[in-house]
Amino acid sequence: KNGTLANSPVQKYLDKKSNSSSALKEVLKTPFHYKFYTEMRQYEKPKDHFDLGTFAHKAFLEPELFSSVIIEPDHALNSTEGVTNMVRFYEKTNQCGNLDLSKHKMADLRAYLVDLKAACPYQTIKREHQDIIDIVNYNYKTYGGGLIPRLLKGACAETSFYGKDKEAGLPVKIRPDSFNIEENIGVNAIISFKTTSAQSLGKFIYDSAK
Repeated sequence: KNGTLANSPVQKYLDKKSNSSSALKEVLKTPFHYKFYTEMRQYEKPKDHFDLGTFAHKAFLEPELFSSVIIEPDHALNSTEGVTNMVRFYEKTNQCGNLDLSKHKMADLRAYLVDLKAACPYQTIKREHQDIIDIVNYNYKTYGGGLIPRLLKGACAETSFYGKDKEAGLPVKIRPDSFNIEENIGVNAIISFKTTSAQSLGKFIYDSAK
């Protein structure tokens, strides 16, 4: 109605020269904060390890991710035996058959292991993370009598919106976690997921307000 909606990669959204909510909050501090945020800062590189908060965030939008993890065994990778055992684990997981490793040196085994990990259809996690994921999955399905799946029925995730502020004439943008429409859930709603480790109601309310 008043702008453009795009289903595009997040990097394209970040590169778009428009003002996000975060940028506008920076200008309330000082003009230099705004300049740094929009022109000088470096975006964070994607994490190369399992991050529970990030996983939970994505899994609420894509529930199939709850079943896309697998516990990696604790084999020592500083020995030929340990690397070999890890290779066999990933060969079995990837269902690709066992390669003859008898003539492979340690460097070759490690290189092969890297390839197997890259081809793995699952995200590998630690045992303690699996326990937490199971709890999050249970609460995702049961919280509020199944409220979360109902709110997300037919929702669109990670969609970019671009427009222009009517009063200031500034280009603006927003990329909500998800949005849904009245036709699906009775109201037009922007849905944003936040995580907290609050262990009391007071702290939860504080984190929610923050």
